[in-house]
Amino acid sequence: MGRKAKLKQIRHSAQPSPQPKINFDPNEFVERLEKQGYQLDRIERCPEVTNHRVEPQM
Repeated sequence: MGRKAKLKQIRHSAQPSPQPKINFDPNEFVERLEKQGYQLDRIERCPEVTNHRVEPQM
């Protein structure tokens, strides 16, 4: 058997391992943030970024 045929046989004989199912709770992220001391009611957003391009001074 050639090398490629062996690799092909290995690929076909290998069973894909089942992925563990992750239980995702949509509120878990919010709860973690609140435990760290953040409050989503009072988010301080970054200031507006200016639209004009600043030319470098030489």
